[in-house]
Amino acid sequence: MPQKQTLYFSDEELDKIEKVAGLLEIQSSDNKAKRLKQTLVSALNFILENKANSPFERLNNIEKMLEQIHVATPHILSQSLLASRLAYSSSPLDNAKLKDIKDTSMESAYNIIGQFQAQEYKHNYLTNDGKNMKTIPIEKEKNKWKYS
Repeated sequence: MPQKQTLYFSDEELDKIEKVAGLLEIQSSDNKAKRLKQTLVSALNFILENKANSPFERLNNIEKMLEQIHVATPHILSQSLLASRLAYSSSPLDNAKLKDIKDTSMESAYNIIGQFQAQEYKHNYLTNDGKNMKTIPIEKEKNKWKYS
């Protein structure tokens, strides 16, 4: 059953509602109160129908993706440093030399982007790997990547 409600709007708010009416292509009505109600109801329906594509959800998805990139960057950097040092190593690699190259690569990555580890994340589940670097694991049954 409809209930009668009284709402008060400032001139600025009424101007905004008129702009929304134009965006939603609400047909002009001689009755300003009727046009106002129609605009508000149409705007609410539009928001509810498009909730899945809301700007807030898109923003959360972008933040989640940025967090994933942020977590992956130290790994990419440390592996790139390791690979380049291994490729340009002129001496034979024994275990001590390999450990030194790994340690130097991690130290360089730490010196370049060490503050990344202080970042707090709110959209991704994180763990730490054996080097105490943040990782974003996935449950094995959800993994689509194949191992050879």
